[in-house]
Amino acid sequence: EALKVLGPLLLDDLEARRRACRSDADRAALRERIDGLTLLDPACGDGGFLEAARAALRGLEARIGGGPSRLRAEQLVGIERDPAAASEARARGFTVVTGNALRLDWSDVAPGLTYVFGNPPFVGRRFRSAEQREDLRRAWGGRTGHGVLDYATGWFIKAAECGVDAAFVCTSSITQGEQAAALWGPLAAMGCSISFAHRPVPWSEDAGVHVVVVGFSHRAGGPRRLFDGEQERMVGSIGPYLLADVPAVVRKEHRPLSPHAPPAAYGSMSNDGGHLLVGEDALEAMAADPVAGPALCPIVGGQELLRGRRRWCLWFDGAPPASPLLEPRLTAVRALRLASPRAATRAAAATPWRFVEPRPQGGRVLVVPNLSSGRRDIVPMAFFAPPTVVVAPHWCIPEAPLWLFAVLQSRLFTAWVATVAGRLKSDFRLSPGTVYNPFPFPPPNPELEATGAGILTARGDAPLGRLYRPGAMPQTLEEAHAANDDAVDRAVAGRALAARDERARAALEAWQAMQG
Repeated sequence: EALKVLGPLLLDDLEARRRACRSDADRAALRERIDGLTLLDPACGDGGFLEAARAALRGLEARIGGGPSRLRAEQLVGIERDPAAASEARARGFTVVTGNALRLDWSDVAPGLTYVFGNPPFVGRRFRSAEQREDLRRAWGGRTGHGVLDYATGWFIKAAECGVDAAFVCTSSITQGEQAAALWGPLAAMGCSISFAHRPVPWSEDAGVHVVVVGFSHRAGGPRRLFDGEQERMVGSIGPYLLADVPAVVRKEHRPLSPHAPPAAYGSMSNDGGHLLVGEDALEAMAADPVAGPALCPIVGGQELLRGRRRWCLWFDGAPPASPLLEPRLTAVRALRLASPRAATRAAAATPWRFVEPRPQGGRVLVVPNLSSGRRDIVPMAFFAPPTVVVAPHWCIPEAPLWLFAVLQSRLFTAWVATVAGRLKSDFRLSPGTVYNPFPFPPPNPELEATGAGILTARGDAPLGRLYRPGAMPQTLEEAHAANDDAVDRAVAGRALAARDERARAALEAWQAMQG
């Protein structure tokens, strides 16, 4: 990973200059340029990236000629919080400061700084400690919006303030969902733009984590280098989603931007420890109970949506009469809620027969999962007839028309999700505000109604999890989706599309057009 960072950041340019040398004077000037470098890794660990930089620069000096290496220890500087790792890096011949990089002045640590690089700690926003939250607050100063960001973004803003070219390895989350706008908006306001990037690849130690390499600078204009696996392209610009020439950053919306789209609704939150839920094993006894029986209502969560599982819940509009069958369940719900640290949950202990956040849906609903495998081409969704209780964190679109279902079951919509949604490891994290409300839905049309109906017919009664296994979609369903993709591509983009990036670009362009 080190050379993916260091090559485009500085080594490739120095090598190109070496090849362009035509005289001893040219070579001497290049040696002086190397002499003037000061490189900082502000999360250096035991010095792995610094070692890679030193080895590459010494090799370059040897190819230039003119004597032995002149690299000095003060040119290769690190910051490391762990004393043992800092000591090891120092023993390898680097200048290393032991301390918290987000609370130090980097220009004091590395006077004459020319480049910043490294691999900041991978700590998601939900896993930050109180001290790390304070670190991030200090690093971002008075700027707002950093609460949604990963810990590593503190290194990005600190590097941007230094005014030098920088590059980091980081989790792909900084180029997805809310983080894309929260990070790259402020950096753009500071005059920074992405100069090169490696698009997401699995982290070797855990295939569920994807990482990117992103370089950024204050230099305007000029071609940018975009790497996708082993392929490299020269592009005019690289946007926050690491797409070529697409600067758009989609904002979270509280209601649909498209006038054609109905509102989405969150599922109901039970917070009951499972005691208000009823599986098939307890259904017969509950159905026979004069109090519980009339209150049974089918529920839909991830297992019901994907695997065809059947479950029910107890749904009461008011306090139920006494029932020996219900009382142990309600007692357990009451105890669970009273033990909660949240005041609102403790207050809900007074109504143990009721969901903490009940959101009943009256008619037919299109249920959307809150997570979907990043390996799928389609995010599986399905209609459920009333009465149905959708359970959080899943959500739904009440009375969704068939043309809307067609759009949401297209590969274009999945390309949009893959671009703008947050992630849980490699899975898409779907929320109405991020993926549904901002989407540029086309006007309804009969062709979309027909292709949506074709998908439902091709599905039959098989569970969605079986139908939409990555790489194993039944042929008839694949043909129905191909027809639907063609109709949706033309409705949104006005042309046939193919690759995921092409569809993502078309969706983002349609979104930009909606902004006026």
